[in-house]
Amino acid sequence: MQLKSETKSTFHGKYSKSSPVVGARVKELELIYAHKEIFANYQKVVYDQQKLNVIPLAFKEKADEISKEIYAAYIKKYSDHGLTIENSVDWNNVGFTRTYLSDLENEWNTWFVAPLVATPNDKSHIEGQMYRPAYICALHELMHVEEMTPGISKGQYARFESVVEVLTVTKTIILMDEVYKKTLNLPMDIEVDYENSFKLFGKTIKQGEFANFYRTLEAKYPSLAEALVSKQSLTFLNQTNVEPMNINMQVLGGFLAVVGYAVVALALLLNNASFGTVGLVVTGLGVASIFGGVGLFANGIYKNERTTDNEILDASACLAGNTNSP
Repeated sequence: MQLKSETKSTFHGKYSKSSPVVGARVKELELIYAHKEIFANYQKVVYDQQKLNVIPLAFKEKADEISKEIYAAYIKKYSDHGLTIENSVDWNNVGFTRTYLSDLENEWNTWFVAPLVATPNDKSHIEGQMYRPAYICALHELMHVEEMTPGISKGQYARFESVVEVLTVTKTIILMDEVYKKTLNLPMDIEVDYENSFKLFGKTIKQGEFANFYRTLEAKYPSLAEALVSKQSLTFLNQTNVEPMNINMQVLGGFLAVVGYAVVALALLLNNASFGTVGLVVTGLGVASIFGGVGLFANGIYKNERTTDNEILDASACLAGNTNSP
C-alpha cells in the first residue's frame, strides 16, 4: 500500500513528514545520543579520519555494480511505497553529496528533507586514482533521512550534532570494506590494510579491523545502534565502566524527557501569557539559509575537511527537480 503523499512519482529525493522513510531509524539515533559521552568523541575521530576512496579507479565499473546491488537490497524494504534507486535521492552532476533539512512552514513551504548525491561518474567521487562508490554514499545520505524525526526543526535536530554521523559513518566504513573485498574477490573475513587507523580512547584501531568487528557485531543485534552500545562494542572501545542501554530503555527515557519538557513548557506558557506569540520572520535571506545540512560532505553540521566542497549550496538550483539519475 502506498502512502498518498509519497507515491512513486513524488519521491525524487525529497521526503515529507508522512514518508515511511523519515524516522525509520530515529530510535537508533536517540540510543546513540543517550551514550553521547562516548560517541561524540567516536564521531569526531572516526568521521573526520575515515578513508572512503579505497577502490582503485581501474575497478570502478565492478565496484559500481556491487555497490548498486547493496543499495538496492537496502531500499527494498520501501519498494511497496515506490522507492527506487533513481528516485531515492536527488542525483546531481555538480558534486553535491549531503542531506538538507527544510523546516520552514508557511503558506508557500512545508517541512521536507532532501538527500543529494553526486552521480557515479561525477569527479567528486575520485581522489587521485582511488574511487568511493556513489551508491554507498547514497545509502549514507538515506540513513540521515531515516534518522530524522518527522517535522523536527533545525534547532531540535542540532542537539544531535555531536553524534549525528555515528551510525552513518560506521555503516559506510563497513560497506566500503565489503565493496572492496567483493570487487577484488577477497574473503570477507580477512583484514584489509587501508593504511588508516583511528585513535579511540587510548587504543589504535585499524580501519580494516574496525570494519570487520562492526560488521560481525551488527549481524548479532536487531540494529546497528544496539550493536554499537553493546558490551562487546564498549569493551572494544576501552569503555568497560559504562552500562549499556537498549532501545526499549531509551524509549522510556525519551518519554520521561518529553513529559519533563512538557511541564517546563507549560510553566513558561503560564508565566508568559501576556507576551503574545513569538514568531519567525525571514526577510532578505538567500534560499540556502533555510537548510541545515548533514552527510558525507555537508556544509552544515559536520564538514569533512579533506574535501574542497566549500561552496554554499544554491538550493533553488539544486533542489528543484533535478532529473539526473545513475
